[in-house]
Amino acid sequence: MKKILYEAITAEGEKVTNFIECDNNADALQKLKDRDYRDIKLHSDAYLAPEKSYLEGRSEQEIVKIAKYQLAIRLQGSKLSRHLIRAFEKDMRLLFCFVLFFILGLFTPYYGLSVLVFFSFISYVFRAIRKYKIPDAYQDALKAHALGDHQLFFKSKQFLQQHISKPLINLDLDGRAATIYASVGRIDEAVALLEKWRDYADTNSPGELESRLAAVYQKTENFKQVVDFRVISYEKSNHNQTRALDLAMVEVRYGDYHKAEQLLAEIRLEELQTIGLPYFNWIKGLIEYKKNSDLAEATLSSALSSMMSSYAKKPAGWIVLAYCIGEYAMYAESEQSKKRAEELLPKFWKVLRVHGEKEMVVNLRERYPTLKLA
Repeated sequence: MKKILYEAITAEGEKVTNFIECDNNADALQKLKDRDYRDIKLHSDAYLAPEKSYLEGRSEQEIVKIAKYQLAIRLQGSKLSRHLIRAFEKDMRLLFCFVLFFILGLFTPYYGLSVLVFFSFISYVFRAIRKYKIPDAYQDALKAHALGDHQLFFKSKQFLQQHISKPLINLDLDGRAATIYASVGRIDEAVALLEKWRDYADTNSPGELESRLAAVYQKTENFKQVVDFRVISYEKSNHNQTRALDLAMVEVRYGDYHKAEQLLAEIRLEELQTIGLPYFNWIKGLIEYKKNSDLAEATLSSALSSMMSSYAKKPAGWIVLAYCIGEYAMYAESEQSKKRAEELLPKFWKVLRVHGEKEMVVNLRERYPTLKLA
């Protein structure tokens, strides 16, 4: 079973952050409700989450600390200070020994013991900092991919794949590399890179490979293939909620917005991981725009505000955010919306220029000539 990260409020009014073991988000939500928890927020999708075997055999207190640490990284990003605190929490007994022997060395004739302990402690800190390089390198890879710095991306990818054995992270890195190959016309190489993951994906996360292939064909602007692969991904995932959102997004953009509307109607918002909620509202706004609804602009504006709050400081969300800003700028009609678009476009233009469709990039330059978008 997968371990799903969640936040909730207990019946006594206490805030809890922990993992719950379930095969899917629906069961996780029901189990938490059976405990009389409220204000439940799921921060993982059981279908897509990696196995957390490292939690086995740990005490409940230690698992709670890990849950809080992971949530802080998801919400605020990875920081060296947070990583060091976590390292000390994990090795509290070792830290206690450092302090104890250091003090003993100071107040006994064995001064050399203090020196030895001091340098051992410094060595420990440097090892902890070295471990920090792994999440830091992953953030570098995400930034480089979003900004189109291919050289830095492949450098970070090489470092990570030498030090990380987690399949889902390596699949993610290969998936991003495949979109780079596709963007420069090396489509066969892109597909081959992903196909080596077929057995793993079909066994552990059915539909993941097809989701990655959809992203590859989006770089070639073969939108029929994009929709087709998203449909296969959705079906193979047994109609997973996240896959439903992905399919609804490409349907409203490149296919049939009526199908997108039907998909949204079937999504159970409580079961979505929190990061998917702004995405849901964005699709809703696009559907309203297609239907010429007067509510479209307000819905898109509200969804964009949520996206900025959720994704702006997280490189993993920059591509999605930049594309949505581009759409918002294209559809803006009121002066207030146009002004907001003019403020946001320059901030995310580099990402949009790399990952946006050619027609969108050209149209935005024509629509906002005073911005002098390069």
